[in-house]
Amino acid sequence: MRIKNRKKHLTLVIVSAACLLILMTIGYAAFSTHLDITAKGNVKEKPSVEIGGQKVELVTTGDGLYADSYEEGRY
Repeated sequence: MRIKNRKKHLTLVIVSAACLLILMTIGYAAFSTHLDITAKGNVKEKPSVEIGGQKVELVTTGDGLYADSYEEGRY
């Protein structure tokens, strides 16, 4: 009877150690991974006009300087 209990206990210890080893290697692999995130995009400059030596941005909504839709070069 004691030999049977020892074999069960030994089997349980071996299976537990194997599971712990597997979990530790998975955790190490997950946390040692180096991730790089890169993004690419097009940056467009806002339309602007130079008035009196200063650059003034044109707007399409809200307060600010609007381009005249009827006459070219008029704001």
